Amino acid sequence: MNAIKLSCILVLTTLTAQLSAKVAYLPLLRHNYDVLIYSPTATELLAVDLENGQRLKKITVGEGAGPVYLSHDDKTLYAAAQYEEKIVVIDTAALEILAVWEQLPVEPRLIFLNSAGDELFFSDNSELYSINLSGEQIELKLSGYNNQGYTWLYNEDLTHLMIYSPTQVDVYHLADMSLKSSFTASLSRGAQLSKSGEVIFSFDDSDDVLTAIDSKNGTPIWTFEPTSDSGLQIAQQDGNWLTVFGFRGTYKINMTSGEGVLSSTYTPYSRALFWAQWHSGIGDNQYLATGGVEMVTVTGWAWLLDHMKLIVASERGEVSYFEPFGDALSAAVPSGRFIGEKLYSIPVVTVNDLWLIFVLIGVVFLVTMSVLLRQNGSLNDSN
Repeated sequence: MNAIKLSCILVLTTLTAQLSAKVAYLPLLRHNYDVLIYSPTATELLAVDLENGQRLKKITVGEGAGPVYLSHDDKTLYAAAQYEEKIVVIDTAALEILAVWEQLPVEPRLIFLNSAGDELFFSDNSELYSINLSGEQIELKLSGYNNQGYTWLYNEDLTHLMIYSPTQVDVYHLADMSLKSSFTASLSRGAQLSKSGEVIFSFDDSDDVLTAIDSKNGTPIWTFEPTSDSGLQIAQQDGNWLTVFGFRGTYKINMTSGEGVLSSTYTPYSRALFWAQWHSGIGDNQYLATGGVEMVTVTGWAWLLDHMKLIVASERGEVSYFEPFGDALSAAVPSGRFIGEKLYSIPVVTVNDLWLIFVLIGVVFLVTMSVLLRQNGSLNDSN
């Protein structure tokens, strides 16, 4: 009987493992035929299993879907429909909408939680508002910026907010929205904050140089320039080390000294992607590389030439590659925290996994029959 129980536990453990993957929530792009001059637009989010590329469920959010943020426990997804000035609240276990905030004071182009997880910020890159998740009061937190000229970003630890233009950088403490620093600097469009918010990373595409800058005063700390390489992008900040992908390989850079080494010749650029972005959050030293979408525009009409690809990679090589977008034209990279645990409550078994299920069922059957035959033999011997 113990053998039967052990076999059943083995089957259940294997089936449960099928649900332990990470999920990415991606906006689906489709052509908007309701207007004369159209281009692809997004109204839905697609939940994608990053273990196998399986499409879990589509969720209709609204016009301009894309800005998202997962709660710290991955149980709730906040998703904005910026052109409809609304934010929806999604249960990630059921992938169903729980609530909707409509008629917001600005278009929510950026949304994120505070570190306590009880306040949701949203901004149109001109003003910053917050929603108290207990009482749902909306409060203006910051204003006075031109949404056409500034880029807004926050650090992973949710302690700092940086707002920068081609010439000016302002850094705020998120806890009380006090100004930490303001200085003149020219940052790249894809600048990033360190997890702690104390360091700014800026990429100079013309010289292929990565520069670390002190967020307190704008003073350069170090620069890293790989030999004969370009296209640098940070894949992950792990402790005191940066993992950085380039066109020729993967680099490990010490965040204190700026000293870096080529740790691997692998690069997701080997897929000949039109462009790529990397997103940490999968765990086990793995990253999500997204490639595409290439678009051509003629007199206001736009067509997608290529679907976005998803690549799960580590610094040593590619783990998986898929394009799970089905009848949609493509998918786009959302802004915000969009990778979390797979909590979707309906188990989905792919065709590729069926052989494993049948093998396990066969093992349970054989073990059960063996135990029953032994028990029957023992009974016959006693008689």
